[in-house]
Amino acid sequence: LYIPHIVQWSFYVYAYAFGELLVLSLYARYKEEGESFIPKYFQLLAAGGSRKPQDILGDLGIDVTDKAFWQGGCDLIRRNLERALSLAG
Repeated sequence: LYIPHIVQWSFYVYAYAFGELLVLSLYARYKEEGESFIPKYFQLLAAGGSRKPQDILGDLGIDVTDKAFWQGGCDLIRRNLERALSLAG
């Protein structure tokens, strides 16, 4: 199977990894804040691609330069991996 857009254009696929880590970090924030996070999330979705991600997230009180924000997503990945490994035996 040959997928040219992944092979031919350098740095094309980083957006997938960034998007996954972003959404996991947002989910971790939701787990911390609970229901009060939902309007912020809808605000993020409504903004779409109208501005830079750091500006849109900044409006929600999220500092993308804060390692703790991204750590929330990394922690979810680690827990999922540990769970998968334990299920694999």
